[in-house]
Amino acid sequence: MLAVLLGVLFLGERPTATQFAGCALVVLTVWHTSRGGAPSSSGTPPPRAPVEAERHG
Repeated sequence: MLAVLLGVLFLGERPTATQFAGCALVVLTVWHTSRGGAPSSSGTPPPRAPVEAERHG
């Protein structure tokens, strides 16, 4: 979004519909991945429960 805005303000460019769609896609993707809730598919296992030795240690 910032690149499109700077292009309009400083270079006098007129963004195309494709550029606006690309910006919207990036913004929606970042929003979706940063809102949390769903577990990550990064391959990192969830935290494990403590075992007996750790609880009484």
